[in-house]
Amino acid sequence: MKQNEYPPGWDEERVQKVIDYYENQTEDEAVAEDYHYRAKTHFKDCGFDKAIADYTQAIELNQKDAEAYYTRGKLYDEAGKYDKAIADFSMAIKLDPEHADAWGFCATLYSEQGEYDKAIEGFSKEIELRPYDAETYFERGEIYVKIGEYIKAIVDFTVAIELVPTFTEAYFERAMTYLRMDKLECAMQDFDKISELKRDSTQIFMIETLFCG
Repeated sequence: MKQNEYPPGWDEERVQKVIDYYENQTEDEAVAEDYHYRAKTHFKDCGFDKAIADYTQAIELNQKDAEAYYTRGKLYDEAGKYDKAIADFSMAIKLDPEHADAWGFCATLYSEQGEYDKAIEGFSKEIELRPYDAETYFERGEIYVKIGEYIKAIVDFTVAIELVPTFTEAYFERAMTYLRMDKLECAMQDFDKISELKRDSTQIFMIETLFCG
């Protein structure tokens, strides 16, 4: 009887894929991965310039590394180099169309630059890939408000609230949108809900303070 090569509970197929990946790596891909790891260390230490340099080296050695483009994009964003950040997020998406975080970051930057159609496209794709993320519905809802698409905004804020029932910002933005639509009663219901949530939150804080010191 053949003895199992892996410990009990291991996903043999997944482990084998990892082994095959490393065994079939080219020398450039291996070196690129080293730059990738060193860049992460610089990133954690806030050494943005050094991290960007390392990710650039990693990309030069392995131009198919979507994660390197994505992380360098975040660094460019931190540095205020938004055009370069968008370019890197876009490349990460091109290499990995299911990279939800890259879609989200790209959408946020487009929104900040007033390119709302592109921002909505990005957030919509992120929602498609990650439909449980209340924050993304909220952010898309805010854009719909800016372009006057109030009904679509209400739908997004409502989904955000359904996903996170204590999402006070979503209640507030929905209430303000209702006011823009002259739906005073609906707005007041949301304002009342915000007061209720804040009151409950204050009571929980007081209880925790009393018993936990």
